[in-house]
Amino acid sequence: MQAYYDTSINRANVVLFEVKKLLNLRLDPDVAPTSFIADFKECLLLLEKNKAKISEDTDTLRALLLVAIQDDQFETVRDSIVHEPTRNVEDILKDIRERDTSMQMKDGA
Repeated sequence: MQAYYDTSINRANVVLFEVKKLLNLRLDPDVAPTSFIADFKECLLLLEKNKAKISEDTDTLRALLLVAIQDDQFETVRDSIVHEPTRNVEDILKDIRERDTSMQMKDGA
């Protein structure tokens, strides 16, 4: 049964769906950063599982993150994407997580 569903056309459909999902992801004031990170990582995992080269294209993924980050409270993360072009996606997602934690600690204080 696995072989029946594991066809190039089915993989292509999954890839298209996940690319559309990546293009529509937004980190804005109405979206929890943890949800954004989880959704972004899930898309990457499904793209990788379906042999999509975009999951390995750091420049494209960084551009998608740059467009997706709409919350001004994460401006430092956007700046790091632009000014540090060798940073990988995992480091950028870690920055988002750390910035979110920092803001939560300030709000709680």
